[in-house]
Amino acid sequence: MTRKYLLIMFALATALLFGMCGCSGGIDAKPSPSPARSEVLNAPSPTQSSTSDLTEETPDSSLSAGASVTQVAAYYFPNVQGSANLYAAIEFKNDSSSHAIVSNVSVSFTVDGKRIEQTFMPPCAEDDVVAPGAVSTVAAWFSYSGDAPTEAVSAAAVVSLETVTPPSLPPMEVSNLMIVQNYPGFATVSGRVTNVSEDADYDLTMTYLSFYNGEGALLGAQFFTKDQMVMAGDSRDFVYHLRCLPVEGLTENTANIIARSVAIN
Repeated sequence: MTRKYLLIMFALATALLFGMCGCSGGIDAKPSPSPARSEVLNAPSPTQSSTSDLTEETPDSSLSAGASVTQVAAYYFPNVQGSANLYAAIEFKNDSSSHAIVSNVSVSFTVDGKRIEQTFMPPCAEDDVVAPGAVSTVAAWFSYSGDAPTEAVSAAAVVSLETVTPPSLPPMEVSNLMIVQNYPGFATVSGRVTNVSEDADYDLTMTYLSFYNGEGALLGAQFFTKDQMVMAGDSRDFVYHLRCLPVEGLTENTANIIARSVAIN
């Protein structure tokens, strides 16, 4: 286990202590009549850029970039790691002409007519670079001690970006995605990540999975890290249980999964 891995895991653990959840228990959901295979879209990857972009672009002198929030999915989960949580998945677009990273996210939940404000910074955000004009997602869980809502939870969000130089290495490619329901507990996603770099080996990666229904509405997003080595040009299969994303009907309602995977430096 490398020193870099220990430092990253410490940072993730610190984030969890301040309200962001890494895993959860599931709730009852209807079984999927058959395994549902999703369409894999690598083309609009938020971190993907051409070789010319890597050499020609320079960050804005203002060090900030504009972001427009395009969708927010919000839920109340009664049992995430043994406690109630509010959850938000946010889809946003980098409206600037520069590569950027997320520097802060503000979320305003509406729970039975009451407003609850939260802020967070996604884990390992400095490695999750969003290309100019690209769409990306972030997600967070927050401990909730109030009464269970009697109405559906909603939320609005503001995403702040900071411009950065283009990444020197390409993102991982994600393929062969499939979501199935482990009735009556939780959904499970499987897939494959490929290191398309010619000479860089990755020993720690972060993968984001964003789930959409047939009308393009965001159902939720989940991220996870893997500490297995992915050599240059090599691929690794993964299986991830969505215990912390117990969205009712997630499996049968998911028509498309958009995935991205990056190396954590």
